[in-house]
Amino acid sequence: MNEERACFYCCGSTDRVVAHAYAPASTKKTTLAGLRTFSIYAAVQMLAYTILVYNLRVIADKRMAAALVSDALYATLNFVLLQKIFKENHGVPAWAGYTIGSVIGTALGMWVGR
Repeated sequence: MNEERACFYCCGSTDRVVAHAYAPASTKKTTLAGLRTFSIYAAVQMLAYTILVYNLRVIADKRMAAALVSDALYATLNFVLLQKIFKENHGVPAWAGYTIGSVIGTALGMWVGR
């Protein structure tokens, strides 16, 4: 069991357990994987919230076409993001990136929708 965890944490996958089953878990690689996960979720969530806030602003301005397009973009992005979250192995970095990205995305959306 320790061999599988070592492989899982050093490469982020369990497919290559046999190839390097006795490699010790690397703290540096685990940290980098967590930072990568955080960055991905923060960026995607910033985009999602930018679209969402923009969508709300165009609805308030009664711009039908822009509202429909931004709503479809937001729904599609959210669907893909939720699928990825359910498969994610790095829970805390994913949660932190998701949360911080939403805050920044709200500010961006307000700025874009001015």
